[in-house]
Amino acid sequence: MNYNYARQLAEIIVKIWLNKASENERERLLSWLDENEENRQTYKNIINGESLLKRLRKEDKISETTDFELLCKEIAQKLLKRKARERALKVMSYAAGCIILAVGGLLWMTGDNSKEELLSDSVSKVRLVMSTGDVINLDTQVPDSINTKSALILKDTLGLIYKAKDELLEGSHVVEKNKIITEVGGEYSFTLSDGTKVWLNSLSEIEFPVNFTGNERIVNLTGEAYFEVTPDAKRPFIVHSLNQSVQVLGTTFNIKAYPDEDMVYTTLVEGKITVGSGGRKVVLSPGMESVCQRSKNGIETHSVNTDFNTAWRTGFFMFNNQDLGEMLKVLERWYGYDFKYSDSDTGANTFSGRFNKYSDLVTILSSITLAGGPEFIMNDKDKSISIKNRTN
Repeated sequence: MNYNYARQLAEIIVKIWLNKASENERERLLSWLDENEENRQTYKNIINGESLLKRLRKEDKISETTDFELLCKEIAQKLLKRKARERALKVMSYAAGCIILAVGGLLWMTGDNSKEELLSDSVSKVRLVMSTGDVINLDTQVPDSINTKSALILKDTLGLIYKAKDELLEGSHVVEKNKIITEVGGEYSFTLSDGTKVWLNSLSEIEFPVNFTGNERIVNLTGEAYFEVTPDAKRPFIVHSLNQSVQVLGTTFNIKAYPDEDMVYTTLVEGKITVGSGGRKVVLSPGMESVCQRSKNGIETHSVNTDFNTAWRTGFFMFNNQDLGEMLKVLERWYGYDFKYSDSDTGANTFSGRFNKYSDLVTILSSITLAGGPEFIMNDKDKSISIKNRTN
């Protein structure tokens, strides 16, 4: 391999990580990977390198021309010296306790990532529970419209749309509330009567008035949801989730509040929100996340890359330096398999990567194993998966 060829491959590797590579560039790297096992191992070892890992995490700085050029030169040199450096890079990666799922990320990037096509391939498991107790399966036949005392519910290609009635029917002073519930592998998007858009993740439940009246707009959430709240300075929008409440006037944010987890995560994408828990309140700015620990009623805040926390809404899993146990919880809720493991099975390694969440589960697990993770033994009979640690 000459330097020019190595330099071209290096540039493609960096572009793929930044999701800026063209289809031809991706195919070119795939062709090189398909040539032999040595190429695939070299690619894996380069991505796993500790110094490279630290720089790739600072994606905003890589866009600078000088840094981009230096990074490409470093990778090109590693490609040219791959045999001499292969063992050292592998040891360095495992010592750092962090493995990048570059192969899995590449598989996702080279596929069709059209949101519309991805969503059409999914099979949602969603129920609408009316205030009357009637249940409508949103997977199958949904009426074009549903008429309630205080709202008109319309069917739309992107989900239900609630339309408030200007003149309420007799007896409508009683607040009508609906629930939307998603099961394993289910997801749903809909629009509330004030124009607020909601995306509900799997194994989640949200309760809301069909028509917001009074001085507040209050909803109750268990699980995970992404909100784009319509601004209304006179009526704050409030989300109650487990032991916390979030108050906004108009903004975009994500809440993850599953009852089987001790932590409740709130990620702010745009605007400003106030998060309250256990008598304490914090104000978040865009790019910040609050973490409420339910067992201690405490709140911590830190900066995050919001793309990782909200990727599920657009059809992807994105993991950023997460331990294997956290990743498996996400996969359990989506695929419905029960992972059987102990803390010793998952080890101390952390993983990063991005996947099309409509991919076959075997594809994702194979990528984790290929990146240095354990082996997975699947039992389709009882939908369980056990973990087998590999000996190096």
